[in-house]
Amino acid sequence: MVKNSLIIKFDHGVLDASSTDSLCISKKVNGIYNVVFDNASPRPKVGQKKLLTNNTFKFTTDYQVYFTQDYENDALINSATDPKDIAPGQYVEWKENDLTEAAKADVSLLTADQAKGSFVIKNAPKQFHAAVKASTGKSWTTIFVDPNQHMGGGTITLTPKNEYVLYWYNLADTEYIHEVFEGDAFKFSFPPGDSTRTIRFGYATQDQPADGSESPAFYVVD
Repeated sequence: MVKNSLIIKFDHGVLDASSTDSLCISKKVNGIYNVVFDNASPRPKVGQKKLLTNNTFKFTTDYQVYFTQDYENDALINSATDPKDIAPGQYVEWKENDLTEAAKADVSLLTADQAKGSFVIKNAPKQFHAAVKASTGKSWTTIFVDPNQHMGGGTITLTPKNEYVLYWYNLADTEYIHEVFEGDAFKFSFPPGDSTRTIRFGYATQDQPADGSESPAFYVVD
């Protein structure tokens, strides 16, 4: 397990206290971003974090898998099964209307290279969509729902990546599906061997807009 800390700072004057937008964080799984796993807002809704000048978001690489019956953009994710803990190189299987506990996958399910970063659901029923949760250290939040329909009884390989996006959105919330267009988002990752990343939202020169036409943007600090 890796414990990641994402620090987001704001230049003076760019954090609009009247804005209802949320700063959203999504993680890439199976090549796409489609669930907001954490967010915060200058005007938070009930249970939402409030954005301040300095903000820290914490999450880990502990995972769980489960099934949901529906996939619809901007729709609430409804669990159809209980989640099961899983780690790269492991698999769970659908048996007797439930997922088994995780076990080590053999090479027929995952090659040695795949086992370093992927896990598998075996014998997946056709009517369900596979979903992945990650831990914040205190709770679990969904990071991905497979949008694809699969043949019944097949295997679904799930690969979380060290790739994330930040973006502003006025409707996004956790435990909702929200398909992210990468071109509209700021991409970042954690450097090898480093579990902390600091990102600033502001101007190219901190606290100093070049002129009235410069819009604030995201910048990696370290």
